[in-house]
Amino acid sequence: MTQQQVWVKCRAEIFYTQGDYVVEDDFEVRMNGQTLEVYTMGGPKNLVGFKGASQGQTGHYRLKGVFGGSATLHLAPEEKTLEGSWEEHGLQGMWRIHLQRPDADGERQ
Repeated sequence: MTQQQVWVKCRAEIFYTQGDYVVEDDFEVRMNGQTLEVYTMGGPKNLVGFKGASQGQTGHYRLKGVFGGSATLHLAPEEKTLEGSWEEHGLQGMWRIHLQRPDADGERQ
């Protein structure tokens, strides 16, 4: 059994095809073997953004949105950044999520 990895306070760069760009610092990412979950707004007890599974290739994930929509994310070996595309509620774009954990002082590593 693969142990779950959790990254908190991840920074997400969200690009919209309409031209907007947003940075959010409250993402939580959970990876457990072949599954990947992306949480926003405080973790798994609140809003789950997207959840899905590996597509058979190491680091390639296809996700479904909790309120509809879909996404892809890729994590290259030895990297700490997920990158992919998303669509939800008639909007679409690309996203990049930097995996990081706060250190003992609460600063980003």
